[in-house]
Amino acid sequence: GGRRGLLIFAASPLLHCPLTTDRDGFATLLNMAAPELIEEQGTRLQPAFTLASTIFDVANESNAASTRGVQVIVLLSDGEDHDSNVQRAAQQLAKQGVQLFIIGVGSLKPSPIPLADGSFKRDASGQVVMSRFRPQMLQAFARQAKGLYRHSHAEVWASADVVNRINRYAADSRI
Repeated sequence: GGRRGLLIFAASPLLHCPLTTDRDGFATLLNMAAPELIEEQGTRLQPAFTLASTIFDVANESNAASTRGVQVIVLLSDGEDHDSNVQRAAQQLAKQGVQLFIIGVGSLKPSPIPLADGSFKRDASGQVVMSRFRPQMLQAFARQAKGLYRHSHAEVWASADVVNRINRYAADSRI
């Protein structure tokens, strides 16, 4: 239940779907999300969380305090961050009462970033961009934000566990 939104990011964030109760519209935009939608590459988490906080602030201004509900962010990331200003963002999210769920994905060895057309992401000089899973950064971020971290990989998909925990969190928050 409730509203959901989709924010995609690399170096800069893009609000791909504003908060909505339209599940079909959200699903359509989720299926359309792709790395090519973000022009400025290089992962920076802090601007994405700043934008997410702003979206929650605007939503809260339009709702009475009694109808706000819970605020949840689900971050899907390999843990790379070229800004390293995530600590402040984590503290701000916790202060706002936003519950953070982090799903870590990727490989510990450097791997090329696949694109929808079957090719690999390249930098400005034409070199294939390599990414590496950094679980320690995601775990630390989850601790700082008083959130939950789960690793998702081929043998264990974390999404069902995260959905169940979000549902429990929302149900417990209504008591």
